[in-house]
Amino acid sequence: MNDIPPTREGIGLDASGAPESLNPPRQARSRATLERILTATRTLLEEREFADITVDDIVQGASSSKGSFYHRFADKEALLVHLLREEHEAATRAWTETLAVERWEGRAAQDLLDAFIDHLLGIYGRRAPLMRAYAGSLSLGAEEVRALSGRLNRHVLAQLRAALASTADGAAHPDPARATAFVVTALLALMPALFLGADADLVPEPLPRDVLEQEIRRL
Repeated sequence: MNDIPPTREGIGLDASGAPESLNPPRQARSRATLERILTATRTLLEEREFADITVDDIVQGASSSKGSFYHRFADKEALLVHLLREEHEAATRAWTETLAVERWEGRAAQDLLDAFIDHLLGIYGRRAPLMRAYAGSLSLGAEEVRALSGRLNRHVLAQLRAALASTADGAAHPDPARATAFVVTALLALMPALFLGADADLVPEPLPRDVLEQEIRRL
C-alpha cells in the first residue's frame, strides 16, 4: 500500500511544507538567536563606537556563531541597518503617541512644546549610542538609513503641526506651520552636533549637557 502524504489538516504540513510540529520551536530558536545578536550589539555600542566593533565581538557577546550571524546579515553594516529600522519603527510609534491630537486638544501650546523637547532630549539620552552609530551611517551615505530618517522627520513635523493646531493658543504665531517647520528642522540639525559629537570641530564652544538641555528648553 502506498503511503498517503501528510496534508495541512491536523498535524500535517504548514504553508511552507515543513511539519507543523517541528516548525514553531525552530522559529522560536531562530528568533531567540536574533534577539541575542541584537542585544549584544546594543550592549557593545554602550562601550565603543560601531566602527570598533567586530563580528567576532558580536557573536561572542551573543553566545552565537559566525554562521548564525551571516545567515541573517551580509555584514555588520546590514545589522546596523536592521537595528536602525527597528529603532525608527519604535520611534514612529512613540512620537505618534506623544503628539497625538487628542492629548493636546484645548491645552496650552507651551505644554505641548515642553513635551516635544522632553521626548527629543530623552531620545538623545537613552539612545545616544545607537544614535551615534546612526549619525556615522549617514556620513557614510547609507541610503536606506537616510530614507528612514527623512520619513520619520516628516512624520514628526506633521504630527507636531496637527497637535499644535489643536491647542488653545497654537495659532498665536502669524504662520504656525512655518514656525513649526523651523523649530523641528533647527532642532534635528542641532542635536547630533550638540549631543553626539558629530562634526564636533564645527561647534564653536562645546557646552555641558545640562546647559544644552536648559538652553534648548528656552527656544
